Amino acid sequence: MNNLNDQFFFSSNPIKYLEFLKSIKIRRTQKKIFAISLAILTCFAVLSPLTSFKAFAGYSHFPNSLQRQTPTVQAETNWPWEGINIHPLVTQMPLAAETSISAVAQYITQRESDPFLVAKAFHDYIATKIDYDYAAYKRGYYGPQDAQTVFRNRKGVCSGYARLMKALGDAAGIEVAYITGDYRDYTGGLSGEGHAWNGVKINGKWYLMDSTWDAGYLTSSGYVKHYTTNYLFPPADVMIMTHLPNDSGWQLLSRPVSRPQFSRMPALQTDFFAEGFQLISPKLSNIRVKNSIDIQLKNSKNRWVMAEVVPQGSRQTFLCSPPTRQTSNIPCSLPGSGNHEIRLFSSRDEYGTYKYLGAFRFTT
Repeated sequence: MNNLNDQFFFSSNPIKYLEFLKSIKIRRTQKKIFAISLAILTCFAVLSPLTSFKAFAGYSHFPNSLQRQTPTVQAETNWPWEGINIHPLVTQMPLAAETSISAVAQYITQRESDPFLVAKAFHDYIATKIDYDYAAYKRGYYGPQDAQTVFRNRKGVCSGYARLMKALGDAAGIEVAYITGDYRDYTGGLSGEGHAWNGVKINGKWYLMDSTWDAGYLTSSGYVKHYTTNYLFPPADVMIMTHLPNDSGWQLLSRPVSRPQFSRMPALQTDFFAEGFQLISPKLSNIRVKNSIDIQLKNSKNRWVMAEVVPQGSRQTFLCSPPTRQTSNIPCSLPGSGNHEIRLFSSRDEYGTYKYLGAFRFTT
């Protein structure tokens, strides 16, 4: 299948159906995979030729008040934000309200009383009103990423998105932190580049968000805006699967994850948890196994799930097993020796479009 929108469809002949599954790469999920590759682009900006990474890291100082308390993940929000669209104050905002950062903040705070929805409106404004500066990426040069420049030009990269969020919070009297660190790409490795996101303090508790990753995705021909709420207040133990802050306090975990631990965790996306899955085993990725591995999951929402194996350097894809929701165990045979990637997908319907959930890496 060469079309990104190709669907995973049913053949009335079960044997042909299985043969069909084994013979193709599941291209319909590339859209989700490309969404994660956006971070590869945006995070080059943190290492701007004009600014060192250490200078950016200085903005992520962890507040002393938070160090004295036990961080907790949020229970008040309804993550995942299923069926909730862009805040109407953003979609209906008049041009007169966009004359400045403070004007935007004032317009929203005067009309929205729920502090979580105020933060969501700020997130939505950035994710929908600011374009990713793809042209700057192609040139290999990034202009200023301060909040005023990004707001005025309506373009930015991860550092600019995160700085604008902080500026909106400052204008509204909301405590917003600018956080820097590393991210994990969809194959499970560290990209080697920096990334920037935010912490927001609401009702005395800190929550995490990444408006860059919720703004769109990359295709082979450029950047496509695509609004999501995947990284709007995800639980801390979900965020750590893809985001490693330089200051471990910003993990908001009672037991912070070390960098070596982070590098060996499976690269599970927020959709894995939003779809109701829980990983039982294996807990580690980038490990050596024999010629097979069993992926064991809890499937609380009774989704259809399937897995494929991709040997490193090969264009061939092998299906671990037909789609299933009757078992939490997915056996995967690893063909030959070397490095292999196992990718997980899920769907509400057996013959629907399967969503990319994440990946493991194993060596045989």
